[in-house]
Amino acid sequence: MNVNNSKQDQLCSDTPSESSLNNPISDVINTENTCSTYLKSPSPTLFPVHAFNTLNSLLSRPHWQVPVLPDSQLETVLLASINMAKHGEDIHSQDCLRFYSDGLISSFQKIFHNDAVTRWDSHILHFIYANSLLGIELCSIKAKSDCPAILELESILFDPNSQFHTRSMISTSVTHEIRYGVHRNVVCRFEDIIKLLPHISISNENDSTCQQQPGQIEEDTNPMENNDPLTLYNTVQIKEYSISYANYKDAPILVDFINLFGRFSGFDRLKARFLELDNKYHGDQQQTDMLQQQLQQQSNDQTEFLSLSLIHAYLHPFALCSNYLSDSVVEEYFKPIVTIIVNYLSHLTDDQIKRETKKELRKDDFITSLKLSLCTLIKRIPSSTEDDIETIELLSLNLIYRFFQLSSFNGKMNTLNELIRLLPNTNSLRVGQWITDIKLLKLLLRENLHQLQYVEKVEEIIRFMIRKLLLTSDDLDIIWESQIGKHETIIKNIFNMLTRLALEFSMNQLNYLFNCFKVPPEEPFHGQSWKKATKRQRERLIDLITMLAEQDTDGMMMQKTLDLLWDWAISLKFSNDLMNASLKSHAKILSCNNKPFVCQLRSVWLGKLASFLKIEPNNDEGCLLPAAKQFIEIANLYNTGSSNENTLIQSINQRHNVLKAAVDCIIQTMWSVHEERLNVIIKNQSIPFKSPISMNTTKNLNSDLQLIKVKELLKLLRYLIFQCHLLCTVDLLQGIWDSLLKPTFQPNLIVNNHILLKFQNQIVLSNDCDLCFKWFTLFFNDSVWLKCRDFIWDNYSILNPKLMTNAGVE
Repeated sequence: MNVNNSKQDQLCSDTPSESSLNNPISDVINTENTCSTYLKSPSPTLFPVHAFNTLNSLLSRPHWQVPVLPDSQLETVLLASINMAKHGEDIHSQDCLRFYSDGLISSFQKIFHNDAVTRWDSHILHFIYANSLLGIELCSIKAKSDCPAILELESILFDPNSQFHTRSMISTSVTHEIRYGVHRNVVCRFEDIIKLLPHISISNENDSTCQQQPGQIEEDTNPMENNDPLTLYNTVQIKEYSISYANYKDAPILVDFINLFGRFSGFDRLKARFLELDNKYHGDQQQTDMLQQQLQQQSNDQTEFLSLSLIHAYLHPFALCSNYLSDSVVEEYFKPIVTIIVNYLSHLTDDQIKRETKKELRKDDFITSLKLSLCTLIKRIPSSTEDDIETIELLSLNLIYRFFQLSSFNGKMNTLNELIRLLPNTNSLRVGQWITDIKLLKLLLRENLHQLQYVEKVEEIIRFMIRKLLLTSDDLDIIWESQIGKHETIIKNIFNMLTRLALEFSMNQLNYLFNCFKVPPEEPFHGQSWKKATKRQRERLIDLITMLAEQDTDGMMMQKTLDLLWDWAISLKFSNDLMNASLKSHAKILSCNNKPFVCQLRSVWLGKLASFLKIEPNNDEGCLLPAAKQFIEIANLYNTGSSNENTLIQSINQRHNVLKAAVDCIIQTMWSVHEERLNVIIKNQSIPFKSPISMNTTKNLNSDLQLIKVKELLKLLRYLIFQCHLLCTVDLLQGIWDSLLKPTFQPNLIVNNHILLKFQNQIVLSNDCDLCFKWFTLFFNDSVWLKCRDFIWDNYSILNPKLMTNAGVE
C-alpha cells in the first residue's frame, strides 16, 4: 500500500517489494498476506537495507509515496528497528540510524501532518494506524535513549492537532474503521500490541482469525461474548495511562497511543532517564563539597550534560497531549520529572551554558518552547500553584539572561529572538521586576549597536516595555546615553530606533525625551551630549526630532518639535549652520501636506513670526533674523501667488502690520549700526562727546551681523510687496531710503552736526548704499510700481554725490 499525495484513490502492493500503481485496493488485497499471523521479526543483527532504500526512494519522489500496506517497506523496517532496539543493536547500525533520522520522520510527517490526509479513505488510515502502533512501540523502547529522531517521532504521534488525529475525531464510525479496518483488522497480527490494547482485537464479523486472539489474553474470560470495546477493555486489568476510557471519544486514537506507550513501559523509562540525571547531579554536588577546585573541574568534565533542546524534546510530546494524560500519570511521572528539570536548570554552570551556545544547529526558541512545555505540564499537576508557574517563568528569563551574557553575536541574536517570544507570554509584573533587577536595557545597549539587525531586536523589546507600561524615565536616560560620544553609525541607529518608537511613546515619555533634547549645555548629563557632539551629530539630532514630528498623528508632538527647533534656531549657543539646519527642519515639518492640522500650524507660525519682527524690550533680538528668513519659507509652502496665500498674508499683515514692522526693524537696526560706527570714530579720534546717552552703555554690536539682518528684512519686504502684493506707502519707502543712505540715530541721541558732516562717509558706507540702490531698482522692473519712480528720482536729486556708487548709477 503506497500512501501518496495524489488526489486519486490510493494504491497498494500485494508483496513487500513491489507496488501496483494501476489497480485499486479492492482488487489486489490478498487475504493471506493481510491477515497472516504476527510477522516474525528479522534477526537483531540484520537490517532490511533493501526495504529501507526502497522506502527512501518512494519518499523522495516529487509525488511522494509512503508504503503503509502490511508487510510493505515501512512496516518491515519498523519491525526490524524494534527488534534491534530491544537488543541494543540499532545504535551500531548506520543504516538503522539513518532510518531514524531520515525515513522514519519523513514517513510519519507525511501521513500525520500533510493536507492529503483529509482525502484518504478509512482503510488507508487503518494501515497508518497499524504502522503508528509500531512506531509507539519503538518510541517506548527508546524512551530514555536521548535520540532526537525518536523524540521527534513522539511529537508527531502524540500531537492531537495533527491531520491524522483530527480526521479520527470526525465521527465514531470513522474511528471504528481506523481502529478495526474496513476489510480486515491488520493489527491482529501484532501479539504484543494486542495483549496491551485488547479492545482493538475486535475484527469484522467475517473474520474468525482475529476473534481468536483475545482468548489468548485471559483463559478465564471470553471477551468476545460482547463485542463492545468498553466491555472488552474492562475485562483486562491493565494500567490506564490516558484519560478515562469513558471519554475516549474526545481523541480515541490518541488515547490508544498514550496507553500503549505506557504499557510498553515508556513512561517508566522516561522517568528513569531524568532520575539518572538527578542522581548524577547530586553526585557531582557531593564531589564538589568534598574536593578542591582542581577535582571539581575534573568532575564537571565528567558530568553528564543534557542540553536544553534535548530536555525540551523529551517534554514536548507530552505537553502536546497533556490534556489526555491521566492525573495519576502526571502525578507519578511528570511531577518528579519537572522538579528534577527545574533543579537541574537552576544549577547550570557557565561551562555548560557555553557548550550549549556553541551548538551550530541550536534552534533560537528552545528556552521559550521549554518554558511552555514545563508550564503546560505543571498546570496539569493537581497540587501545582501559581508560585510554580512563577518559578518556571523566572527560570526561563534568567536562562536567557545568562545565555545572552555568554554568547557570541549570533548567540545574542538568537537569545534576543527568544526573549521577544517569551516576554508577551509571561506575567507583566514579573517581567517588569526582572527587567529592573538585571538592568536589562543597560545590558542590551552596552555593545553591538553598530549592527542594525541587533538594534532592531532591541527596539522590539523596548516596544514591548512601552506597551506594558514598563519603560521608565531611567530607561529613557539609558537609551539616550547609549549614543553619546559614540560612532556615527551607532548614533544613526539609535536615532532611527527612537523615530520608529515615537508613536508608541506616551506624552510623558515624549516630554521627557524632549527635555533630553533641550537641556542647555551647562547642565549635567544630557547637556554633555551637546558639549561632546560634533556638528554632524547635532545635525542628526535635528533630523531625529524632525522625523518624530513627521510621524505625529494629532499635532501635539509636531507643535512641541516646532517650538524646540525654533528655540534652537534663535539660540546664540548655536552656529549659523545649526541655525539654518533648525530652520530648514522647521519648514520641512510644516510642509507635510498629508496631515489636516498642518495648515492651521502654518497660519499660527506665520502669525508668531510676524510678531517677532519687532524690536521691543519684550522681544529677543535674536529672533529677528530667523523670523525674517522663516516667514518667507513658510509662506512659500502655499502655492506662490495663489489667492489663498495672498489672503492669508493680507490677514496677517492686518493683524501684525508686517510691512511697517519690517521697515521699523530696518530703521532701528541701522540706528544701532550707525551708533557703533560713530562710537569707533569718537574713540579713535579722541573727540569729546556729550550726549544724554553715554556711548559706553551702547551695545557692542557686530555691524556685519546687523547688516545681514537688514538684508534678510529687505528680502522679506520684496517678497511681501512684489509676490504678495501688499501696498507699501511712500512713508515706509522713505524710511528705508533714509536709514540706509543717511547717518540716522535714535531720537534721544544728540550728535553734533559738524561731526556728522565730517565723518558721514565713515558712518554711511558704500555697502549700505549698494544695498539701498539694488533694492530700489526692483521698482523699475515692475509696471505696478511705476508711481514709485517719482519718489526715487526725487531722492536721487538731493543725494550727496559722495554716496553715489556704481549700483546707484546703474
